[in-house]
Amino acid sequence: METIEKYFSVKPWPHQLYGAEEIIKSIEPGKWICMQSPTGGGKSKIMEAVTRWAVANDLRVDLKVNRKMLLKQLVEVFSRSGMDFGVRAASMPDRMDHDHPVQISSMPTEASRCLGDDAVLKLHKANIVLVDEAHTQLGPQAMNILQQQADNGACIVGITASPVGMKKYQDIIVAGTNTELRKCGAHVPAIVKVFSELDLSKVGREATGEYRVGDVTKYVYSQAVVGKIIDEWLIANPARKPTFLFAPCVKSSIWMAEEFCKRGIPAAHIDGTDVWHDGELVKDPKGDKRDEIMSLYRNGEIKVLCNRFVLREGIDECSTYHLVLACPIGTLKTFVQVVGRVLRYSPETPNHVIITDHCGNCWRFGSPNMDRDWQKIFGMTEEQLCEEQKKIEKEMAEAPPITCTNCGTMRMSGAKCPEPPVGCGQESSFRGKKIIEKSGKMRIVSEEELRKSHEPKEYSAQELWDRMYWACKKSKSNRPMSFAQAFTLFKKRHGFWPPRNLRNMPRNPNDVRSKVREVAREDLI
Repeated sequence: METIEKYFSVKPWPHQLYGAEEIIKSIEPGKWICMQSPTGGGKSKIMEAVTRWAVANDLRVDLKVNRKMLLKQLVEVFSRSGMDFGVRAASMPDRMDHDHPVQISSMPTEASRCLGDDAVLKLHKANIVLVDEAHTQLGPQAMNILQQQADNGACIVGITASPVGMKKYQDIIVAGTNTELRKCGAHVPAIVKVFSELDLSKVGREATGEYRVGDVTKYVYSQAVVGKIIDEWLIANPARKPTFLFAPCVKSSIWMAEEFCKRGIPAAHIDGTDVWHDGELVKDPKGDKRDEIMSLYRNGEIKVLCNRFVLREGIDECSTYHLVLACPIGTLKTFVQVVGRVLRYSPETPNHVIITDHCGNCWRFGSPNMDRDWQKIFGMTEEQLCEEQKKIEKEMAEAPPITCTNCGTMRMSGAKCPEPPVGCGQESSFRGKKIIEKSGKMRIVSEEELRKSHEPKEYSAQELWDRMYWACKKSKSNRPMSFAQAFTLFKKRHGFWPPRNLRNMPRNPNDVRSKVREVAREDLI
């Protein structure tokens, strides 16, 4: 097979060369392939090389993205490299050229124009479909489009740094590990600082595993907490180098930007539809204002860029030195994407980057620098992945990292904090977590407390049923659960049927089929 290196516009990193070659070797009509491309690993260059190879071999390519920011970014990357292509996106009508063999397409536009009886456009008849951030393009409409293209003979190649839940994809190519990327100079190590942490004890999780935004805002944020985050940013980053800050919701992200500005630190907020800058919140449906903010960030006029999750995936701002995790992250998929925003090498970050973790994310998911067994994770079901995460959390609790009490640097072992600039060099063998309570006061949680917090707690059948009953009773779902359905769910969760003589059980057997929230309390045991 011919070498693919000649199809790169710049000299590729070893993992880029390997990834592109493996994709080409695997291409078959109708096949679904997933490539795990490390965050910050320059996946756009892999896509560019595969596209150039395809064009040289008279093959048609469709590159699919699902967000305007990623669409603009990919168009800019391909344009700078001298690539010729058409664009299928509502936001770029002037770039449309349906006859060109290479198309960059917006998945939302494809769904609105190519699906249904009123379709006005046919799908690009591609031989290869490259799906950017494929873990986010698993919904019914996206899968319908990709399946149609596969049925027409296209090879579907999903590219993502976090190949989780990729059920349709048959094989996985792991382009490179974090260790390999650091060795070749594509990545730099992240130094994790844990000065203090928000108290998450009352914060619930959604079914997806992510934390409930309302709970985080209600129980966690206070003026004292926000003040702590800014103080600790200044300690970890005295030179005020470019920073991404991830907040638990849009409102708190705007609030964080406002508070940084009050302290004389230029900051802004962006999300999918709005931009906050210079005290003004502006609607930005086309993304023009957001582009302006990104430009100000790149040239250093904005030091801190706050967001909820709009900067989570695929955003290549290589000069970003500092990442502030001011929100709890509930899933490995999201964690890998978020921390990957700062791992890539750049002339502005030649040796290391900083991650300030205020929500124990690195305690739950491990070091952002670690290698992960993506071959194993790729084949897991959601339930198996959840169990694997519990195992990791248990291991972290039994042998937690050491956090320097002086400078907050996290390390796995050793009696002494690393020497500057990584740490402070202070002797410190204590293992524990610093936590900000709701009041803003800090306390240290010992290793013994951590271990106890992860030990399974025994609950009586009554306690378990009470939880189930009140969850159903208070539910505002438009499809409320009956007692019979609650019994079945109870059995599925706990492995046994709830005894029918418990408190809050229906007295009348005929009420078993009734909705839980519709049966009066006086009709219960």
